[in-house]
Amino acid sequence: MTFSGCNFSNSKSSGNGIYAMDAGVNVLPYYAPGDYARAHPTHSQFTGFVRGIDAESTMGINPVTSVDFTDFNACSVGVFVSVLNNTAVTRCSFNVGLGTYVSQVTGDPCPQNIGIYMKNANTFTIEQNTFTGHFNSALKNYGVVVENSNYYNNSVYRSNFSNLDYGCFAIGYNGSGTTPGLHF
Repeated sequence: MTFSGCNFSNSKSSGNGIYAMDAGVNVLPYYAPGDYARAHPTHSQFTGFVRGIDAESTMGINPVTSVDFTDFNACSVGVFVSVLNNTAVTRCSFNVGLGTYVSQVTGDPCPQNIGIYMKNANTFTIEQNTFTGHFNSALKNYGVVVENSNYYNNSVYRSNFSNLDYGCFAIGYNGSGTTPGLHF
């Protein structure tokens, strides 16, 4: 599935903007006809979701997922990727800390807001993104969380982080010793 220059918004602060299970998703900018230099991209936008983009794999299928020139506002998690390889998140902006998700099960607020959460994902690229935190004393704000990316040579590169509790947060096994692993 490919979406170019689309706006996804939700006033209920629930649900997902895009949910992809065992399928690739591409969220890309739109370029007007005649913009041959690609100088004026129209960004895609996600506002007011629990997860702006939720891409997961249960069958070991690894389609390419790409998010480029996309803005995330008031989402508890901008991009969530689980057990999915070959993912690129580039040139996006994340306004972290504005999410207001409340659990439908417990009624409790989400304890954190996260720009990008990579869980058990390998061979990914995260670069040239901007993560801006917004103060909310009840919530922790994270730019990028990487959980168990294994020994693959993954990187979070050339991104800007400001006003966050944690810019980058690594959990679990992300390489060690002589294995390449995750690079910030």
